[in-house]
Amino acid sequence: ALAEKMGAHVLHMASHARAHSIAQLAAKDPHKLPDLLKKNLDPRNIDFWLARGGSADAANDDGVTLLMRAATLGKTAEVSRLLGARAAPDRAEPKHGRTPLMVASATGHAEVVALLLRGGATADALDPTGSSSLHKAASMGRVECVRLLLQAGAKIETRDSCGETPLFMASYNNHLGTVDLLLRHGADKDTQDFEGQTPL
Repeated sequence: ALAEKMGAHVLHMASHARAHSIAQLAAKDPHKLPDLLKKNLDPRNIDFWLARGGSADAANDDGVTLLMRAATLGKTAEVSRLLGARAAPDRAEPKHGRTPLMVASATGHAEVVALLLRGGATADALDPTGSSSLHKAASMGRVECVRLLLQAGAKIETRDSCGETPLFMASYNNHLGTVDLLLRHGADKDTQDFEGQTPL
Protein backbone atom coordinates (compact mmCIF):
# COMPACT_ATOMS: atom_id res chain seq x y z
CA ALA A 1 0.00 0.00 0.00
CA LEU A 2 2.85 2.36 0.86
CA ALA A 3 4.53 1.64 -2.47
CA GLU A 4 1.29 2.46 -4.29
CA LYS A 5 0.95 5.74 -2.42
CA MET A 6 4.55 6.63 -3.19
CA GLY A 7 4.02 5.81 -6.87
CA ALA A 8 0.86 7.91 -7.00
CA HIS A 9 2.69 10.81 -5.34
CA VAL A 10 5.53 10.64 -7.88
CA LEU A 11 3.05 10.64 -10.76
CA HIS A 12 1.21 13.60 -9.26
CA MET A 13 4.43 15.56 -8.86
CA ALA A 14 5.46 14.76 -12.44
CA SER A 15 2.08 15.90 -13.73
CA HIS A 16 2.34 19.12 -11.74
CA ALA A 17 5.83 19.80 -13.06
CA ARG A 18 4.67 19.14 -16.62
CA ALA A 19 1.73 21.53 -16.22
CA HIS A 20 4.02 24.22 -14.83
CA SER A 21 6.44 23.77 -17.72
CA ILE A 22 3.66 23.97 -20.30
CA ALA A 23 2.27 27.10 -18.64
CA GLN A 24 5.68 28.78 -18.85
CA LEU A 25 6.09 27.87 -22.50
CA ALA A 26 2.59 29.09 -23.38
CA ALA A 27 3.32 32.41 -21.71
CA LYS A 28 6.64 32.73 -23.55
CA ASP A 29 5.35 32.01 -27.06
CA PRO A 30 1.77 30.72 -27.47
CA HIS A 31 2.31 30.00 -31.19
CA LYS A 32 5.49 27.90 -30.95
CA LEU A 33 4.91 24.21 -30.38
CA PRO A 34 7.04 23.13 -27.40
CA ASP A 35 9.14 19.96 -27.44
CA LEU A 36 7.03 18.57 -24.61
CA LEU A 37 3.95 18.53 -26.81
CA LYS A 38 5.87 17.28 -29.85
CA LYS A 39 6.90 14.22 -27.86
CA ASN A 40 3.74 13.64 -25.85
CA LEU A 41 0.34 14.49 -27.29
CA ASP A 42 -1.50 13.32 -24.18
CA PRO A 43 -4.91 15.06 -24.03
CA ARG A 44 -4.04 16.44 -20.59
CA ASN A 45 -0.96 18.15 -22.01
CA ILE A 46 -3.05 19.72 -24.75
CA ASP A 47 -5.61 20.85 -22.15
CA PHE A 48 -2.81 22.43 -20.07
CA TRP A 49 -1.47 24.18 -23.17
CA LEU A 50 -4.84 25.57 -24.27
CA ALA A 51 -5.89 26.53 -20.73
CA ARG A 52 -2.68 28.53 -20.26
CA GLY A 53 -3.19 30.52 -23.45
CA GLY A 54 -1.31 28.31 -25.90
CA SER A 55 -2.59 28.53 -29.48
CA ALA A 56 -4.54 25.62 -30.95
CA ASP A 57 -2.58 26.35 -34.14
CA ALA A 58 0.84 26.24 -32.49
CA ALA A 59 3.47 24.86 -34.88
CA ASN A 60 7.03 23.61 -34.68
CA ASP A 61 9.97 25.09 -36.60
CA ASP A 62 8.92 23.15 -39.71
CA GLY A 63 5.41 24.61 -39.63
CA VAL A 64 3.79 21.35 -38.47
CA THR A 65 0.86 22.17 -36.21
CA LEU A 66 -0.53 20.34 -33.21
CA LEU A 67 -3.52 19.32 -35.32
CA MET A 68 -1.29 17.89 -38.03
CA ARG A 69 0.66 15.87 -35.44
CA ALA A 70 -2.53 14.54 -33.89
CA ALA A 71 -4.06 13.69 -37.28
CA THR A 72 -0.90 11.90 -38.43
CA LEU A 73 -0.89 9.73 -35.31
CA GLY A 74 -4.62 9.03 -35.44
CA LYS A 75 -5.22 10.67 -32.06
CA THR A 76 -8.99 11.18 -32.11
CA ALA A 77 -9.35 12.70 -28.62
CA GLU A 78 -6.60 15.20 -29.32
CA VAL A 79 -8.00 16.11 -32.74
CA SER A 80 -11.41 16.66 -31.18
CA ARG A 81 -9.96 18.91 -28.46
CA LEU A 82 -8.01 21.00 -30.95
CA LEU A 83 -10.95 21.42 -33.31
CA GLY A 84 -13.06 22.42 -30.32
CA ALA A 85 -10.45 25.08 -29.59
CA ARG A 86 -10.85 26.36 -33.18
CA ALA A 87 -7.67 24.94 -34.67
CA ALA A 88 -7.59 25.69 -38.41
CA PRO A 89 -8.50 22.37 -40.08
CA ASP A 90 -7.01 23.28 -43.47
CA ARG A 91 -3.64 24.65 -42.38
CA ALA A 92 -1.07 22.82 -44.49
CA GLU A 93 2.49 22.04 -43.49
CA PRO A 94 4.86 24.11 -45.65
CA LYS A 95 7.26 21.39 -46.82
CA HIS A 96 4.79 19.23 -48.77
CA GLY A 97 1.65 21.34 -48.67
CA ARG A 98 -0.43 18.59 -47.09
CA THR A 99 -3.40 19.33 -44.84
CA PRO A 100 -4.33 17.25 -41.77
CA LEU A 101 -7.18 15.71 -43.79
CA MET A 102 -4.79 14.59 -46.52
CA VAL A 103 -2.48 12.93 -44.01
CA ALA A 104 -5.30 11.25 -42.09
CA SER A 105 -6.79 10.01 -45.38
CA ALA A 106 -3.48 8.55 -46.55
CA THR A 107 -2.75 6.85 -43.23
CA GLY A 108 -6.24 5.40 -42.92
CA HIS A 109 -7.34 7.13 -39.73
CA ALA A 110 -11.04 7.08 -40.62
CA GLU A 111 -12.27 8.44 -37.28
CA VAL A 112 -9.93 11.39 -37.61
CA VAL A 113 -11.08 11.95 -41.21
CA ALA A 114 -14.69 12.05 -39.97
CA LEU A 115 -13.78 14.51 -37.19
CA LEU A 116 -11.90 16.80 -39.56
CA LEU A 117 -14.72 16.83 -42.09
CA ARG A 118 -17.23 17.66 -39.36
CA GLY A 119 -14.82 20.32 -38.11
CA GLY A 120 -14.84 22.15 -41.42
CA ALA A 121 -11.90 20.63 -43.31
CA THR A 122 -12.10 21.18 -47.07
CA ALA A 123 -12.54 17.80 -48.76
CA ASP A 124 -11.19 19.06 -52.10
CA ALA A 125 -8.11 20.97 -50.93
CA LEU A 126 -5.10 20.25 -53.17
CA ASP A 127 -1.40 19.87 -52.43
CA PRO A 128 1.21 21.37 -54.81
CA THR A 129 1.01 18.27 -57.05
CA GLY A 130 -2.73 18.72 -57.47
CA SER A 131 -3.54 15.70 -55.31
CA SER A 132 -6.59 15.77 -53.07
CA SER A 133 -7.39 13.80 -49.93
CA LEU A 134 -9.36 11.43 -52.15
CA HIS A 135 -6.28 10.83 -54.32
CA LYS A 136 -4.27 9.98 -51.22
CA ALA A 137 -6.87 7.68 -49.67
CA ALA A 138 -7.38 5.90 -53.01
CA SER A 139 -3.65 5.49 -53.55
CA MET A 140 -3.30 3.69 -50.22
CA GLY A 141 -6.50 1.68 -50.51
CA ARG A 142 -8.15 3.32 -47.49
CA VAL A 143 -11.68 2.25 -48.38
CA GLU A 144 -13.42 3.73 -45.34
CA CYS A 145 -11.65 7.06 -45.78
CA VAL A 146 -12.63 7.09 -49.45
CA ARG A 147 -16.23 6.41 -48.45
CA LEU A 148 -16.23 9.25 -45.91
CA LEU A 149 -14.73 11.69 -48.40
CA LEU A 150 -17.27 10.79 -51.07
CA GLN A 151 -20.10 11.18 -48.56
CA ALA A 152 -18.73 14.63 -47.77
CA GLY A 153 -18.96 15.55 -51.44
CA ALA A 154 -15.33 15.16 -52.51
CA LYS A 155 -14.97 15.50 -56.28
CA ILE A 156 -14.33 12.11 -57.81
CA GLU A 157 -12.85 13.36 -61.09
CA THR A 158 -10.25 15.80 -59.73
CA ARG A 159 -7.04 15.54 -61.76
CA ASP A 160 -3.56 15.88 -60.32
CA SER A 161 -0.57 17.39 -62.13
CA CYS A 162 -0.30 14.25 -64.28
CA GLY A 163 -3.97 14.36 -65.21
CA GLU A 164 -4.78 11.38 -63.01
CA THR A 165 -7.98 10.99 -61.01
CA PRO A 166 -8.31 9.02 -57.75
CA LEU A 167 -9.37 5.99 -59.81
CA PHE A 168 -5.91 5.91 -61.41
CA MET A 169 -4.33 5.85 -57.94
CA ALA A 170 -6.45 2.95 -56.75
CA SER A 171 -6.00 0.98 -59.97
CA TYR A 172 -2.22 1.46 -60.20
CA ASN A 173 -1.82 0.16 -56.67
CA ASN A 174 -4.20 -2.76 -57.18
CA HIS A 175 -6.66 -1.69 -54.50
CA LEU A 176 -9.64 -3.49 -55.96
CA GLY A 177 -12.06 -2.65 -53.18
CA THR A 178 -11.32 1.04 -53.63
CA VAL A 179 -11.60 0.74 -57.42
CA ASP A 180 -15.03 -0.87 -57.00
CA LEU A 181 -16.19 1.81 -54.58
CA LEU A 182 -15.09 4.64 -56.88
CA LEU A 183 -16.76 3.03 -59.89
CA ARG A 184 -19.99 2.58 -57.96
CA HIS A 185 -19.89 6.29 -57.18
CA GLY A 186 -19.57 7.19 -60.85
CA ALA A 187 -15.81 7.39 -61.47
CA ASP A 188 -15.08 7.47 -65.21
CA LYS A 189 -13.12 4.33 -66.18
CA ASP A 190 -12.50 5.70 -69.69
CA THR A 191 -10.98 9.03 -68.71
CA GLN A 192 -7.41 9.63 -69.91
CA ASP A 193 -4.42 11.17 -68.19
CA PHE A 194 -2.11 13.62 -69.96
CA GLU A 195 -0.29 10.69 -71.64
CA GLY A 196 -3.50 9.18 -72.98
CA GLN A 197 -3.61 6.31 -70.46
CA THR A 198 -6.84 5.12 -68.89
CA PRO A 199 -7.12 3.93 -65.27
CA LEU A 200 -8.18 0.31 -65.95
